[in-house]
Amino acid sequence: MPHQQINYQNKPLAYIGYLLGHEGVGSLLSVLKERGLANALSAGTGLFGYNYAEFSISIAITKRGLEQRDIIVG
Repeated sequence: MPHQQINYQNKPLAYIGYLLGHEGVGSLLSVLKERGLANALSAGTGLFGYNYAEFSISIAITKRGLEQRDIIVG
């Protein structure tokens, strides 16, 4: 995605990372755990280069999650 320095004060990627990485009731992780598809999830910004930024989502999936990875990705 485009570099995010212009958004430094507002930090929209941090906000999105917080929403996706939240672990409370109704969160993405709680739904995946209820279905036995994942054990952990993290989301947020990563590398920033001269003209790009990285946002990543990492999910520790279970064996069942591996078998149903298309559902997780969807």
